[in-house]
Amino acid sequence: MDPDEFYIAFRELIQRMKPHLDTTALTPDTHLWATGFVDSISLLEIVEFIEDLVGHEIELGGEFLQNFTTMRGIHESYLITTVPAAPGTN
Repeated sequence: MDPDEFYIAFRELIQRMKPHLDTTALTPDTHLWATGFVDSISLLEIVEFIEDLVGHEIELGGEFLQNFTTMRGIHESYLITTVPAAPGTN
């Protein structure tokens, strides 16, 4: 999923979970916790949303919470897949 598709889907998720918040100002670099878009309860639903997108459980240890501070951080940590270099292109 490319970043723009993810940001649209994530904003829609936030709108469903927190309809009282204005998501129009939500940018890829908005701090989700400081602005109230994410809290301990909504985090569970967001984790499930990410796991559905990637098709497997994500590890909830280490730098997990640091990765969930912005939409960009979530996308870069969990939705960008690395493609191995073609043989002989190293």
